[in-house]
Amino acid sequence: MIASVPVGDGPGCAAYDSRDGEVYVVNTWSANVSVINGTSVVASIPVGELPMCPTYDNGDGYVYVTHGNSSNVSVIDRNSAIATIRVGFLPQSMAYDPRDGDLYVADLGTHQDQLNGPGNVTVIRGTSIVGVITVRYPTFAVVYDDSNGYVYALSSAPSICALTCEFPGFVSVIDGLSLVGTLPVTNGSTFLTYDGGNGEVYVGDSIPTGLQVINGTSLGVNIPVKSTSTSFLTGALYDDFNGNIYVSLTNETNNVPGDGHVVVVRGASILATIPVGNGTSPGDYDVRSGVAYEPNWGSNNVSVIENSSVVATLGVGFGPTAAVYDAADGYVYVPNEASNNVSVIATPFPPLEANFSEGDNFTGSCQSLSVTVGLVGSASGGDPPYQRFTWSFGPGYPLSYGAEVNHTFPSAGTYNVTLVVLDSEGVNASVTHTVNIPALPTCPPIRSTGAPVPPTWGEFSVILGATAMGFIAMAAVVWRLGRQKRPPRAPRSL
Repeated sequence: MIASVPVGDGPGCAAYDSRDGEVYVVNTWSANVSVINGTSVVASIPVGELPMCPTYDNGDGYVYVTHGNSSNVSVIDRNSAIATIRVGFLPQSMAYDPRDGDLYVADLGTHQDQLNGPGNVTVIRGTSIVGVITVRYPTFAVVYDDSNGYVYALSSAPSICALTCEFPGFVSVIDGLSLVGTLPVTNGSTFLTYDGGNGEVYVGDSIPTGLQVINGTSLGVNIPVKSTSTSFLTGALYDDFNGNIYVSLTNETNNVPGDGHVVVVRGASILATIPVGNGTSPGDYDVRSGVAYEPNWGSNNVSVIENSSVVATLGVGFGPTAAVYDAADGYVYVPNEASNNVSVIATPFPPLEANFSEGDNFTGSCQSLSVTVGLVGSASGGDPPYQRFTWSFGPGYPLSYGAEVNHTFPSAGTYNVTLVVLDSEGVNASVTHTVNIPALPTCPPIRSTGAPVPPTWGEFSVILGATAMGFIAMAAVVWRLGRQKRPPRAPRSL
């Protein structure tokens, strides 16, 4: 751990904004959101009471926050709350559909006093509601499947005895603004996770403890991951580096967290069951290495998992409840609910950095004011291979693309040049340097050689050369001579 960042009261869920490279941490009891850049809080944004979990929409760059005691979703643009959207009763989790740029919000009820009837999925685009989909029972979890463009919403029939009773679960399958299927799942379902490797959705069940697999609109196999009779699933994390799903289980007795385990699943197979700290909850992973970070809220530490082994245990604050990976700086942020701070963990890989230098092809002419400069871009860290190099030369100039470019400056002077590099995870890094263009030399005068004038039509070229500032300036002068008459002869003497 490299830093402990103080935030508001009761920090819980967090979201990473890939546009600005910032992390948004929801503070449940102080009704605000802390914005962290690196190891510093750069903004504190007031929102509604009991904010729950944030979701980042990389289409419009907004961060959306649900509220646990109202029917509202707050919309944040950078460091300001710009809108409040009224949705269904007690909005829970959210999922972003990059295909349409829509955000799907799971609502427990259709209006403020109803938990016993149907639930809602509210569809938001920007700051407006574009649709409402009514599902069978109150819904509390949604996930997007990019293999088919469906959104899956998990619902449960109301029950006053929570996880100790057998209450039916249903998964609603949504395509755009239409309900295309409803699937009955095992009793006591608690979460959804999408496996991008095989294009399947996993439903976490607590009675019995296991995973149920959905492919498209069909139910697939059940994967038993139960550890003991007192084990409960708290969530799951998909690692697209290794193709693994890390399922978090915790043992509880009289609401006291006991030993935790992480079950490593790939496809329909269980690869390993790993003991971790008490009260483990799902975290996040480093996209460049596939190393997973699992917070253990009962033992105040984080288990670092590589493939199927715990490779480190890191002490953090009190009550770590979640973790989010920031690809811009390569940090993992762990909100600590009971100590009102966020632990910052440096991953083994450096963040993405961009740089450039002037190349060798620095050319100009003493007959022209313009100079062409070769520029060579480079990048380090991040997640190679690097996908795009974008060059900006200021207002009035078009963008250039490529690791090596040539740019013509109109005259001598000082210019700011910016390079933006995009890596394989969609993370941007930029750098701006000053390029100094020196004045070009003056073309030297042309001196006559005193050669005799040719008697007939003819032409010849005089090539003058000068070296300055690392380039060759060439001047070509062409003289065209017309026909000349011979001088008259003197008269002969008689």
